[in-house]
Amino acid sequence: MAAGKAVVSTPYLHAKEALAEGRDMLCKFKDSASIAEKITEIIENKSLRRSLEQNSYRYSRKFTWPLVAKKYLTLFDELTKQPALEEESFAF
Repeated sequence: MAAGKAVVSTPYLHAKEALAEGRDMLCKFKDSASIAEKITEIIENKSLRRSLEQNSYRYSRKFTWPLVAKKYLTLFDELTKQPALEEESFAF
């Protein structure tokens, strides 16, 4: 997806989410004819291929390492701003 190429996948959990909304194509599990059908459709239909590639690439931009790192830093900042628990609350 991030390479801007069309993807064909079986519908495992993450793929169903990541490849939804016209980002790429899902084929049936353990069905080589289904895989071949989807690949052939992408090869033969240039406008479909371009649409899948563009949609996938745009979706993948929110998962680049700089953005993921920024989200982690924001989370760490939020977590460290929480008031510390006092030692007395752990007394038995």
